[in-house]
Amino acid sequence: MEVNYQIVDIEIAQAIPNADLIIFENSSHLIRADEPEALLDVITGFLVYKR
Repeated sequence: MEVNYQIVDIEIAQAIPNADLIIFENSSHLIRADEPEALLDVITGFLVYKR
């Protein structure tokens, strides 16, 4: 049985109130190594939003 994990991720995010799902298309398990600038942008946006 093949599982489309992106669909599962979307379903989980939809079940969590106020959740944001960020998908890093060009990364594997090491987002900080594969897409460091994109990750920093997401973290910075989260921190600014939560202030």
